[in-house]
This record gives sequence, structure tokens and C-alpha cells, in this order.
Amino acid sequence: MRCIGLRVSIRGSIFRGGEIIAPPSKSYSHRALILSSLADGSSYITNLSSCDDVKRTMNALRLLGVSIEIRETSIKVEGVSQFSSPSDVIDCGGSASTLRMITPLISLLDIYAVLTGDKSLRSRPIGEVLDALKRLGCRFLHRDGYLPLALHGVRIEELSLSLKASLSSQHVSGFLLSSPLLDSLTLSVMKPIVSKPYVDLTVKLLSSMGVESRVEEDAKSVTYFLKGSPRAGEIEVPGDYSSASFLMVAAAITSREVIVRNLPRGKYPDSEIVTFLEEMGATVEQLNDGYRISSHGSLNSIEVDLTNYPDLFPPLLVAAAVAKGTSILSGIGRLIFKESNRVKAMCMELSKMGASLYVGRDQVKVEGVDKLRGSLVSSWGDHRVEMALAVAALKADGTTTIRDAGYIMKSYPNFYNDLSRLGADLSWGEIV
Repeated sequence: MRCIGLRVSIRGSIFRGGEIIAPPSKSYSHRALILSSLADGSSYITNLSSCDDVKRTMNALRLLGVSIEIRETSIKVEGVSQFSSPSDVIDCGGSASTLRMITPLISLLDIYAVLTGDKSLRSRPIGEVLDALKRLGCRFLHRDGYLPLALHGVRIEELSLSLKASLSSQHVSGFLLSSPLLDSLTLSVMKPIVSKPYVDLTVKLLSSMGVESRVEEDAKSVTYFLKGSPRAGEIEVPGDYSSASFLMVAAAITSREVIVRNLPRGKYPDSEIVTFLEEMGATVEQLNDGYRISSHGSLNSIEVDLTNYPDLFPPLLVAAAVAKGTSILSGIGRLIFKESNRVKAMCMELSKMGASLYVGRDQVKVEGVDKLRGSLVSSWGDHRVEMALAVAALKADGTTTIRDAGYIMKSYPNFYNDLSRLGADLSWGEIV
């Protein structure tokens, strides 16, 4: 959601630290909703994300005939045996996850749908999705490789499909999630597979709900074998490392202590933020239900490949900007296809704040500085850019003002509330 005409100002060097609860995982929420709609019976999802992207997936499923009831402490989803053609256009807003996970679902049903999105999503290529639809034999129309997309799916019993996932792997998760529509699915994904931890999360959730899964890997591809239907039941959405990473970095660069609760143990998408911050010299203590993050003095530089962790680029770039020495963040070439050209946006705005950045092919080189300076910056209509700049403002002299604020509703609606709870000095106003 864009809050047109709003700006937020953040005074530098004012941050107390404290304790917050990590927001629910957006990625897990999308997957839980889709799988629950394919289960036989009623499922109850607790701690579902209330962000705009997840609301788009809920709306898409409702248009397809799924009953979703918002209760006081949970979301009730009734599995359906017969999906229906939507009576209206499915508007994915800015949610690429909704688009790339709902499209495979529709492609395996004998129904017709039209999908579109906001200006940002309509500017993001969907070639890998269209290639999959072509291999399936679906009938579809599109705008030269971009939304809108008009699609008529095909009903089949068994499917063996080969996919590419060099720009995004969300459509891979989409087909895996749709496997209960089939008697069996064999899905071969050619390497490289970007953001593979998110595919691993999909398989993990499928298995936990009773879908038989097997994974084989060789030098050229990863092949997924799935069979069976998910069990209806209770699903609790864990906390989100991607969103929590911003407040973890805030603690690390300000030498304050922040405790982040509700983060699950084990391997989850973007849980590598813990390792990266430890490598940079931050103190990270694992608790029963989260982490305690602090630091003593400046952070150290880091060299890291973010191919599998693209959402960590904005917060890590902020950390690198004020770390000692030269950092290199690579594996970022496809970030030009996010809600903004995320590499350009981050580098331009942090440069205004005094960061020393050099953009190369698929990487950014960062010469750390002791302190940033308050400045007038722009969110570029990108939730992760906005949150990163807000964190950078905490390490700046003076006041930083972010124009076009409010895009955080896409993934982390309570971001500014949590930042204030940790002692940040925020003020809101209109752009004049």
C-alpha cells in the first residue's frame, strides 16, 4: 500500500534497543493459505501475516472459490474439491508471490482467469512462468512477457515438467504447492536456482502436512517427486527472518541490544542473517525463541554472495556502509527486477547519506565510513529500501527524511511501531 504524500523523519543517534516480536513470515503465510485450500477439510492458521501481499493471496483464493474466514485468534480455510473461474480479475497488487504461486494453481485447473498487478508488478518480466505454461499446453495471452495475463488451465492427472529458475524460484514453489491437484508430480528444475531456501521451505511445509516428497540432485538440476494430498489441521506461522533482519542490523550498527522473539530454530529463508552478522563481529546469542543481538564498536567488513538471500541485500548494505574496511556484496544482478531497481535505489539513497559505494557487474563494493549523515531520501516505492533507509538513519548525524513512506505495509505493517518501541525518534508529515 502506498501512503501517497507521506514522509517520515528519523533523528539519528537516538535508539535505545529493547525487545520485539518478529512479524509473521510472509513467505510461510502464502504457502499455508494455498496448501490449506487444497486440503480435505478445515484448517486453522494462527499468526498469519496481515501484510498487503498475503491479503492479495487471500483475495485470489476467495475469487477461486475458497472459503476463508478471519476469526479472533486464527484464520479458518475450508479446502475445496472444485475450484471455479473467478468472477473478477485477480489483482495481485505488488505481490509477485501471489502471481507466481496462484498462476501454477490455475494452470492445472480447467478454469479461466485474468491476472494483473500494480505498476511495479506489471513492469516485472514473467518469462519463466510463461515458458512453463507453454510446456503445459495452456492457452494464454500476455503483454509481451508482462502482465496482464489471461489464462485457461488444463486438467491433467500426472505431470513431469522441467523449469528454469534463474530469475525467480517462486513459480517453482507454485507448482510444488499445486501438486495435490495431480496424482503425481515430477518437477525438474535446472540450475542455477535462485532463492533456493524458499523452495526448501515449500517442500518442508508440504511434508509436514502429509504430502509425500522426495528430492534428487545432480550437477545440472534438482528434481522433486511429490504425491498425495495435504492434511487439514492447525498451522502456526513462524516469525520472519527477512523482516527481522532490519532490526537485527539496527542493533549491530548502533551498539545497542535488541532481543527478537518468535524466530524459529533451524534453517529458514534468510536465517543466514545471523551468520552474516556474526562474521561482521556482532554478538548474537540464540535464545529459546529468538536471538539477542548486540555489538561493541564498529562492525567488520564482509564478502558475501546473496544469490540465495536477495532480501538481505538492503539491510546488509546498510551494515557494510558503516563497517570497517571494504565489503563486497555479490549475486545481486536480478534485484533490478524487484519493486524497484533495488541496487540502484539503495546505492543512490545511501550515497546521499555519505556512504561510499561502487556498483559493478552483479556486485556492490562498499568502503565503510564511521558515520552517515542525515539527508532527504526516497523509498522508491520499495518496502525493503524504505526499511533499510530507516535503519541507516539511526547511524546518521542529524535527521533523515524518507519521502513516499508507507510501503512497509507490503511486508511488515508494524515496522515503524516496532522501531519506535525500540526507542527511535520518528515524526510523520506530508510532502510539500
